[in-house]
Amino acid sequence: MKSEELSRQESIEFLQRLLEQGDFKRLGKTFKTRQKYYFYDRGTGKVLECGKGLYDLLCCLERNNNVDDYDKIDKNFVEEVHELKEAFETEKVLQAPEVKQFGGTNINYLEESINEHLEQMTLELTERCNLRCKYCIYGSENLDNRDFGNNDMSFEIAKKAIDYAAAHSGKSISIVFYGGEPLLKFDLLKECVEYCEDRLQDKELTFNMTSNMVLMDEEKANYFAKKKNFMITCSLDGPELIHDENRVFPDGKGSFQKTYQGLKNFVTAIEDKETVSERVSISMVVTPPYTTAKLEDMKEFYESIKEWLPLKVVKNVAYVDYGNHDVVSEEVYSGDNKDRDPIGNWSQEYLQTQGGLDDEKLFTSDGLIKGLYRIHARRLCEEPIESFTFNGCCTPANRRLYVTVDGKFKVCEKIGFSPYIGDIDKGIDLDAIKKYYIDDYMKNSIPECQKCWAVHLCSICYECCYTKEGINMVHKNEACKLERATWAQKLADYHEILETSPEKLEFLNTIHID
Repeated sequence: MKSEELSRQESIEFLQRLLEQGDFKRLGKTFKTRQKYYFYDRGTGKVLECGKGLYDLLCCLERNNNVDDYDKIDKNFVEEVHELKEAFETEKVLQAPEVKQFGGTNINYLEESINEHLEQMTLELTERCNLRCKYCIYGSENLDNRDFGNNDMSFEIAKKAIDYAAAHSGKSISIVFYGGEPLLKFDLLKECVEYCEDRLQDKELTFNMTSNMVLMDEEKANYFAKKKNFMITCSLDGPELIHDENRVFPDGKGSFQKTYQGLKNFVTAIEDKETVSERVSISMVVTPPYTTAKLEDMKEFYESIKEWLPLKVVKNVAYVDYGNHDVVSEEVYSGDNKDRDPIGNWSQEYLQTQGGLDDEKLFTSDGLIKGLYRIHARRLCEEPIESFTFNGCCTPANRRLYVTVDGKFKVCEKIGFSPYIGDIDKGIDLDAIKKYYIDDYMKNSIPECQKCWAVHLCSICYECCYTKEGINMVHKNEACKLERATWAQKLADYHEILETSPEKLEFLNTIHID
């Protein structure tokens, strides 16, 4: 039953009470599809459908933390405020509590997670690489990481690292080989595998490697294929013309033919073809121009080789990241999605017109599914959520631990310059983890997270916001702007599908993504 209609003065008083909670932008986010208007509530995770009038009112509150704009548009907004007040009282929206601290395993079970439950160790076998990909994170354009190096890991350092993994992991552990190009140190890699199989024989052991596959001849392919617990991520950007634009040898020649043959050698050597999609994944970087023709060429390429490389092989698709942290305004990220996320826009259009989320022809589906799943499986509560997690940050030295060629410990391979968290001789430096990755992260982030409507959706991790000295909030704040724009678009994408083809979202009920 509706309450009595509010007078204009009562409407203003109610809006003022809302604004007394602080910046209105932190309470939620307006978004729209081609047909409808919505509001996502930070406190409960609920999404409310709005009329155009209420949507305009909420947009004004977001922009200016007042209703001056709307007052010029519509002198009589009593009906809209009445609707808002009813949702406030019955749905408990617009009541998000303040962010005062982060919780989760990063804090509550920090030492136990580090000492007893290491899940993945990555060994940097070498800094050297046989390619000079134009967008490589170790290139001179990226100031947030080391340049191409010439150092290799010794077997003694690798052994000590594996010994650490044996002592600090639980029932299972994944050992990842990384570079540079790890196949440049194939002999060392084999020694490490043999040592792991002996030292970690009481655990569920898996191996993984990221490789450009140029050196994957038949001998190596047979070796890896026989190791049924060995997975490989191949760096392949698509058909030859596209791949060779950027993935080149030091002399500038393209690497496609050798990469293609190396990948085929490995897939061919796998005896149980039903396991290929479990043992192989593809890492793709897409560079400008982001044309429909280019994306269609990439899709058709993977369709053309489906006889030996299954379409369902996971493909991780990314834009180029040069580590650029130029300060830009929030409005830059609120523009046309076609300009900001052309791959996502192309994927969404394909989904709407041709296939479903489980369509194996859509080579970008894995990234699309992850975003839509986060919206689908978001935290939903009747009362405002009181707890806040560490964004998308893993528990350091638990989810993964990166060991450099000289035996130093870092949080993960994705972070460039950042404070070390120990080494193979002294073990984990718990004080460094607490200072740089818990206390400093929380102290600096909470004031900004308090202002943010996307705090419960956020997937930002340590990767984007560290330098040698520790957390850099200029870098992090720039990443936050893009993060908010991304989730606003994902909300719109999800509800666009929900309106027009809800059956395509049913697939999300059958999967689980951490």
